[in-house]
Amino acid sequence: INSGMAIMRPCRTAGGVLAAAAMLAVVPASPDNPVDASGLIARAAEQEIEDVGAWYDYRFRRDVIRESYDADGTVTDREVLIFQCTPRGDAFDEVLIARNGRKPSERQIKKNLEAARFSKHLEMALAGSADPSSDEAFTALLTGLQRHEWRHHGFENIRGLRCHRLEMLPSPEPEDAKLEERLVAAQVGTLWIEVDTLHIVRARISLGRPVTAYGVVRIEKLEIRSELGPVPGDGWLPQEIDMVSEVKVPLKRMRKRNHYRYSEFHKVE
Repeated sequence: INSGMAIMRPCRTAGGVLAAAAMLAVVPASPDNPVDASGLIARAAEQEIEDVGAWYDYRFRRDVIRESYDADGTVTDREVLIFQCTPRGDAFDEVLIARNGRKPSERQIKKNLEAARFSKHLEMALAGSADPSSDEAFTALLTGLQRHEWRHHGFENIRGLRCHRLEMLPSPEPEDAKLEERLVAAQVGTLWIEVDTLHIVRARISLGRPVTAYGVVRIEKLEIRSELGPVPGDGWLPQEIDMVSEVKVPLKRMRKRNHYRYSEFHKVE
């Protein structure tokens, strides 16, 4: 699914989502839908840009669980990685400190530093990309706000926070569109937005229909569950992201789960 950053970050991030927010389909307030859902989404998009951009102000721990499944749901492969992530300009030093409960080798540490997966996924998200290969799906919170109609479904308390509950309405499949546009159009889901601050507290995003890519790849399932909340220093960042996918390619079906947990946040100068 998926920036000099320190100075230019607000301009670059605003271009991806705020411009898209202007294109949001308007669902006007009415007796049946008294809350202006499109207005809430547009304002939440602005707040989300500020929130996600704050990643660069924090050092944190990042736990990654990657699993593959067979047709019966049995885990066939599992990897658990723990990283210490420290901001460095427009990227992060992503130091692998444990792999499957053991101390990693120097080769594994170097390989993961060079891969810089978190840095790449975050940059793509802030650029507004919906590349499905970006499995750290920050874009569920960014591109998921675009090009959709929304309905307000009342209020709910999430972890003690009073939230708007907003439901994304299905969109028709665009003709002759790029993969990125078809993925966005196929999304359905729910957002919970804190009433007073408009922070996104919880997101549930999935594909409402399969999407074919490159003629031979069929993305049949993509479910993203995100929990967000406050971190030290007045930030608001994801705490957990869970993604389950099922992709069919010639002669093979791939079923995967990627789970990310973020903790031990420390604001850095």
